[in-house]
Amino acid sequence: MIDAKIKNGLIGKVHVAKKQLAMAEDSYRAMLQRITGRSSCSAMTLKQLEDVVAEFKRLGFKPKPPKRAGQRKQADGAQATMIRALWLDLHNLGAVADPSEEALNAFVKRSCKVPALQWIDPYQADRVIKALRGWLERIGFAAPDADMVKRIAWLRHRQGCDDGHHFDTAIAWKIAVIKHQFVLLEMEEYEDDPLFIAADNLDQVIAAFGRSIRVMLDARERA
Repeated sequence: MIDAKIKNGLIGKVHVAKKQLAMAEDSYRAMLQRITGRSSCSAMTLKQLEDVVAEFKRLGFKPKPPKRAGQRKQADGAQATMIRALWLDLHNLGAVADPSEEALNAFVKRSCKVPALQWIDPYQADRVIKALRGWLERIGFAAPDADMVKRIAWLRHRQGCDDGHHFDTAIAWKIAVIKHQFVLLEMEEYEDDPLFIAADNLDQVIAAFGRSIRVMLDARERA
């Protein structure tokens, strides 16, 4: 029973490593065969699985540290998700230098006197959301209203955009972020109208412009 538990843990670690390194299935199977002579984790001994994990570490796999006693898992509710999204928006608009969970927790602590996001209650979460939205307003970001959301959805539909499972409000918000990034970068045009960028590419575009904004701000500080 103990060996089975250990083996399942090692197999799980192998699968996490494969995903973390974005290893293609054929490359993954070839590596297993090269290290152990077997192409399936379930057919391996504990020693062989340990050898596979060691090889993944050599290739750059970084296992997550074990959770400390008393440590809560990261908050993952709807409010926490919104808070992280707003924090990342501020980062991509140049207002927040550090997008990490630690920096966000420091902001939460200043706002609610609570050590971390996973410890706040719904009322405190609402306070943090309002504070982050207020910060966005202070830097000139205009959140799309209901009429704008409907108009963007209608225009995208006419253009033939396939938004699949994406929500109209989320798409409109991301387009508003990109347009404000244009303002910050003093861009008058872009090869693709942000109104019609594929939904699955919006986050990538926002991140790319966010990097440009931070480079620009860094250059201004050094000047």
